[in-house]
Amino acid sequence: MKPFKIYRYFAITSAAAVVLSTIVAGAILQRTLVHDFLIAIEDHNVLLARSLANVMLNRHAGFLMRAATQDVETLKSSEEIARIDRMLRRLVANLNVLRAKIYDSNGRTIYSSEMTQIGEVTKHEHASHVTLRDGRSLSKFSTKDHFSAFSGEVFGRDLIETYVPIRKEGSDPIAVFEIYTDVTKLGELLNTIIFGMIGVLLVVSCLLYAVLVLVVMPRAMKPLQRASMEAERIDPSMPGRRLPINGMPEEVMPLVSAVNEALQRLEHALLAQRQFAADAAHELLTPLAVLRAHLDTLPDRTMAKDLAVDVSPMVEIIEQLLTLEEMDANDAGEGERVNIQEVAENVVATMAPLVVQQGKSIALVERSDAVTVYCPSKAYARALQNLIKNAVLHTPKGTKITVMVGRDGSLSVEDDGPGVPVPLQGKLFDRFWRGGDKNLPGAGLGLSIVKRFAETYHGTVVYEAPSGGGSRFTLRLPVI
Repeated sequence: MKPFKIYRYFAITSAAAVVLSTIVAGAILQRTLVHDFLIAIEDHNVLLARSLANVMLNRHAGFLMRAATQDVETLKSSEEIARIDRMLRRLVANLNVLRAKIYDSNGRTIYSSEMTQIGEVTKHEHASHVTLRDGRSLSKFSTKDHFSAFSGEVFGRDLIETYVPIRKEGSDPIAVFEIYTDVTKLGELLNTIIFGMIGVLLVVSCLLYAVLVLVVMPRAMKPLQRASMEAERIDPSMPGRRLPINGMPEEVMPLVSAVNEALQRLEHALLAQRQFAADAAHELLTPLAVLRAHLDTLPDRTMAKDLAVDVSPMVEIIEQLLTLEEMDANDAGEGERVNIQEVAENVVATMAPLVVQQGKSIALVERSDAVTVYCPSKAYARALQNLIKNAVLHTPKGTKITVMVGRDGSLSVEDDGPGVPVPLQGKLFDRFWRGGDKNLPGAGLGLSIVKRFAETYHGTVVYEAPSGGGSRFTLRLPVI
């Protein structure tokens, strides 16, 4: 299962939420504005239609009452119709009214700016019948692809159709007056306003999203990043380190607390293990020392010598465990100025008989200038001894071992043996690892002691494979 990236998840979901909310808000805004726009336009159209209807009632009331009894041909040829048509065209000349119609009390068209429509009878469900029946004004929005207007044929228009009753005060309607008002340009202006507002809303949403992703989210993630960096620094050599809880989000606190409690339990278990190893080593050291002393009193010196050879590796392992315990406890002793050239000379001189006894040779490449580091001289000498012993242990007879002191505070032990296979190089400094050969002497602690010593005094130890073959271990401490 792939790792879950909360930052990317939050960014994607936030973007989706911003887009969705913008679309919803835009749709609501459009619907609200269109609704209010239609209401306002319809109200305005009703007022206009009522004004025109009142003019019609004042000037042509008699005709309106007689028209219901006249036939179509009489209506079309009536001079009254011609006067009504001229009057209406003059009144709406500067308005957006495209057509006007008058229906009698039976729903028949008795006037239309489109003369061919005079005499047409509307269906019972037509708005004119509703207006006549209920005595109230009606308006509705419609779109016409083709329309006959006062000025001639028009195409693709948005219209408001308004029906108002024509009647005297306190009486039933005697006719219905209808006008068609062109609102196409107003609709286009409204759409421009709506898209502009949606654009502003989108820009604001994008700015909020940018602030959320680039400012808020990174600040929210900082405590987690700080905890991650602190977790990388947690090491068995630094007990007491815990993940920080200050500034941590409340939702993450249970996880941080659980991790800190787990670290506390692991630290206690590690300390108990180290204490057991140290106690066991101490307990074994005294009996082995007594055993060595008894070997010196044996009358059979050959047997005593053989037994001493068997006891020495046991003593060495115990001493290594004690050394490692001291290193783990950061108790390797107070440091001092150490001339690594002098330490190397003394250790090489001490180790030379052992090296030669194993059928190998050792040499020190001396420097004319002194190189000084800060650490306990005994611990430094012990680290160099472990590097030389490692070279002796893992190389065949005839191997040449070279010890080199560097100006940068490095001390290298190089041999021309078979080297270490690449797959095994990562395990060189693991505790109790003996190169896969369980028959080799020792406990596999020498290199891990060197590594722990280097870490304690802010240095490093690395393995390198020289181009000509063999192995090179380099211990480097800061020069003072």
